[in-house]
Amino acid sequence: MGDIGSEHHIRVETDSSEFGVDGELLLESITGHEAISELFSFDLKILCEDLNIDPTGIVGKRITYSITSPETEKTRYFNGYVKKFKAGNVIATTSGSLLDGQLRRYEVQVVPWFWFLSQNKKSRIFQEMTVVEIIEAVLGDHAGISDNDYALNCILSYETRNYCAQYQESDFDFISRLMEDEGIFYFFRHEEAGKHVMMLADHAGAYRFDPSSDGGDESSNVIPFVQGSGPGEQITQWSHQYNMRSGGVLLHDYDQGLASASASPIGSSTPTSVSEKYPLVADYELYEYPGKYRTSAERTALSRVRAEENECTYDKVTGQGDNRSLHPCGKFTLEGHDATGESENDYQDGYVITSISHYAVDTSYFTTSDSALGLQAATAINKIATAAMARDASNESLTDILRSLADAIAQPADEEETEAATARYDNTFEAMPATVVFRPRRRVPKPIVNGPQTAVVTGAGEIDPDEQGRVKVKFHWEDADRSGETWVRVSQNWAGKKWGAQYIPHVGQEVIVSFLQGDPDLPVITGRVYNNHQANPLALPADKTKSIMRDYGDNEFVMEGKADLQHISLWQSCENELWMEGKPGEEVISLKQKCENEISLDAVKPQIAIEQKCGNEIVLVDDGSPEIHMSQECGNLFSMEKDGGRITLSNPSDQNKIVMDQSAKSITIEAVQNQAKIVIGGDKGIDQSFKGDWHECTFTKKVSTNYGGQEDAFLGIKNSNMVGIDTSQHASFSESKNLVDRIRTVKGSLKYEATDLISHKVGDDCTVELDGAGLDIAVGSTTLKAIADGDVTIETKKKVTIKAKSSTRIESGEVVLKAKTIDLTSAKIKHKSFEVK
Repeated sequence: MGDIGSEHHIRVETDSSEFGVDGELLLESITGHEAISELFSFDLKILCEDLNIDPTGIVGKRITYSITSPETEKTRYFNGYVKKFKAGNVIATTSGSLLDGQLRRYEVQVVPWFWFLSQNKKSRIFQEMTVVEIIEAVLGDHAGISDNDYALNCILSYETRNYCAQYQESDFDFISRLMEDEGIFYFFRHEEAGKHVMMLADHAGAYRFDPSSDGGDESSNVIPFVQGSGPGEQITQWSHQYNMRSGGVLLHDYDQGLASASASPIGSSTPTSVSEKYPLVADYELYEYPGKYRTSAERTALSRVRAEENECTYDKVTGQGDNRSLHPCGKFTLEGHDATGESENDYQDGYVITSISHYAVDTSYFTTSDSALGLQAATAINKIATAAMARDASNESLTDILRSLADAIAQPADEEETEAATARYDNTFEAMPATVVFRPRRRVPKPIVNGPQTAVVTGAGEIDPDEQGRVKVKFHWEDADRSGETWVRVSQNWAGKKWGAQYIPHVGQEVIVSFLQGDPDLPVITGRVYNNHQANPLALPADKTKSIMRDYGDNEFVMEGKADLQHISLWQSCENELWMEGKPGEEVISLKQKCENEISLDAVKPQIAIEQKCGNEIVLVDDGSPEIHMSQECGNLFSMEKDGGRITLSNPSDQNKIVMDQSAKSITIEAVQNQAKIVIGGDKGIDQSFKGDWHECTFTKKVSTNYGGQEDAFLGIKNSNMVGIDTSQHASFSESKNLVDRIRTVKGSLKYEATDLISHKVGDDCTVELDGAGLDIAVGSTTLKAIADGDVTIETKKKVTIKAKSSTRIESGEVVLKAKTIDLTSAKIKHKSFEVK
């Protein structure tokens, strides 16, 4: 048949052999729509003499097609993937057609490679990445489709996202949602080489006069405006509309990393350009919460993006024409149209195409030269289809289009129409001032997590939190190749500033994760659950009445609520235990150590007991007669009875004991085996006994001992001092003691005073007693006695020797010497009247 299609203004550039087709692919019509931040879609009607094309050979394959301008001979290329292939009716060509015989019409739908990303659904998490890095990571997963056919032209800076979840959404929806959030837009550049490149940008500098070029840009693209029709490529219809919008944007959000005691200030709104033109709307702002920012810088940037998103729909142009150079993100200037209100400042850079719908047709393959009527009818019908594809992008109403169709059928074609009847191209478009930065509308909703989910805690060792108490988890819906590196906050039942509760989930635990406001980017652990791997710490249903809190170190807190067994216990892994009995009649609290030391508090007796494993014990009893008992394992006992009225300290079996009796006002010290006993107080003063013999010393008055001068006292082996109840001493002396002697030295004077008697005793036979009646000195059977106002008698069984170194003088009224013999042989007797020698 030859290369027939190459002579036509629309044609398929891809060789049919690449699809396994026997015959040339002839392009009959193109109907398509493309826009900034949208997937393009083109419907092609292709004719072929091969009546049985295998759909599997063409679906999913790349195809390139083109539209050439007859006036400029410039060719516009389009490229994409075949999404849908449909075999239509077989058409018989008429006499005079370019082709003779039969042709089958095939319908082909073409989409960009980015469309394939809408055909999956994933759930995964990205951490510590910017939105651009996330986009690149996702697109990198589709290298086999995209062949790296995308280019980044973003000049703004983007904050790192600590956590960003793709939850039950396609890669296309996920990337589109992120770009819409951040204000990144995209369009496709179609190249002659048979591919299309996805261009991502965030600034007005990305607009180009010739977006199809990957090199330098054209200096301008001036398109004339011609009302109706005229020679060359032109814009034939132009409608400018303005839409009132809000005067400002205000974003607010909360981030736990920036939390403070008081709520963070909301701040002021970011004004839009609309508020400058229309002060009336200056106070009408769009308030968004959550604003999806973490820092003040990010808030400022996102507020500006939201304001620019609002501005994009304020000033809009709709038009129609046949200029084939118009592309999404393509700039142009309009010539020959002076619209009221289009100021030089707003349009000094011209316009930029935001969306465009194409229609091209070529009926020369099977029609005659009398087919102008058919072409007009086809054009009118195509306008209806194009308006639907562009979502009513055309400014013509359905009634106007149908009226044009009726006129075309009613009026015969003139000669000029007949000549051009076989080929036609039309478009409808939307544009905005090129000074405005395009921001995509947020059309892709963020997924909502409907209710809590469970996840498994991951990390190193038994427990692996960060400084904020967060733990890493892996959700059940995450990819299997992920190691679970998602840091998630943990809810505590009490949280304050350096106080509160802390229960950190451990590695391997299954936790319940809730999502604040259903946002998959805001997870928080709110609970824990058991499973077949992480079993309950108690045996169920046997222990169903128990409530327990046990840590991984086997420390536990148990509450038993079963009737007659009520108790609370606190147990350490080292076997220390606190037990609180609560059943009726047994109200006991006990604290035990592993070594069997125990403290017990009994509210029924009532009693407090402290016991050591070795047998030492302290018991405090309050049963109406309060008592305290302390005992040693060896039998030593210390007890206090009746509010301290009786205190007893004893050795085992009461062999030795001290009793302090408040009612008897006495202190008793007793050594039972030696029959030794001392009683202090009572009604006698001090009583002492040894082996049955009692010695009593009673003081009824005050005894005062004054020391002066210097005294040396030497006492025998045994020294016993008995002191009265009230004793006052004033002394300045030094004293030394040993087992056999006692020496007392007084530097001043030594004075003893007593009201009744002063008695000294040395050994068993020597006594000295002095009282008011006189003085008695006894040494054995020898006595010396001096009686006040009486006689002094010296008596002895043997002899009395009065020995003086110098002399002995006896003075008395009368001296009687009465003896058997008076020996004066060696004496010299003197008298006042004589002397005897």
